[in-house]
Amino acid sequence: MIEELVNSLRMWRIWNIATIYRIILSYRRTLLGTSWLMVGLTMIVLVKSFLFSGLLNIPSDRIIPNLAIGMLLWRFLVGIVNGSCNAIGSNKANFEQGYFPIFTPILSTIVYHGFTFAHALIPMVLISLYFVIPNWSEVWLVIPGLMLILFAALPIGFVLSVFCTRFRDLGNLIQAVLSVMFFVTPVIWVPEMARGVREWVLILNPFYHFMEIVRDPIVAQPIELINWLVALSIGIISWLAAYVLYTSYGRRILIWL
Repeated sequence: MIEELVNSLRMWRIWNIATIYRIILSYRRTLLGTSWLMVGLTMIVLVKSFLFSGLLNIPSDRIIPNLAIGMLLWRFLVGIVNGSCNAIGSNKANFEQGYFPIFTPILSTIVYHGFTFAHALIPMVLISLYFVIPNWSEVWLVIPGLMLILFAALPIGFVLSVFCTRFRDLGNLIQAVLSVMFFVTPVIWVPEMARGVREWVLILNPFYHFMEIVRDPIVAQPIELINWLVALSIGIISWLAAYVLYTSYGRRILIWL
């Protein structure tokens, strides 16, 4: 597995070019080009901020930064999960032509959604800064938080891609589950609203922990150690699961294509 991963990393030009080509195909002949990644999300955040700040009776300086950074991170996390489900299956031609490291399509998926995340980062941060000033001594935690997300994204993406290749209905099931997860993840609402038994919805929600390790330093919320420990544990367990899966099947996974 380590050799396969190293070979995939060495072929960084391939997954970078694949990402660029995918972006060009998606936005060619459009007036704003990739700026639609920024404009579209900004419009969604502004409309939802106007609606939910009144409906939930939450101060604007709490709900709007939470929503802006939350929507940005939700799109990033869900994009990786959805993209990974079809990563290996959509590269059947590449695998049939010759040796193609199995982690390469997963890396390409992560890079693509990393690009969309970076493209919309500045307007979302500006919206957040307009309503709340973060504790600058804690903002640096955003970097290790993003690194921890990437640390877990690769093995999770590999495991999902393998199982979705083997069980074709799983991808549709995951999309249905993610639709529900959006409402039980504090994106359009704030974590303080989950009290009593409902607090377990947050504790058992992996998206919440990965989201909070990046969002809390930006929106000036207390840093919770439990979020970091859970996110790190998920990353480690995911790498162990990926290792067991690869050592059990190896490149025989490609038989399921």
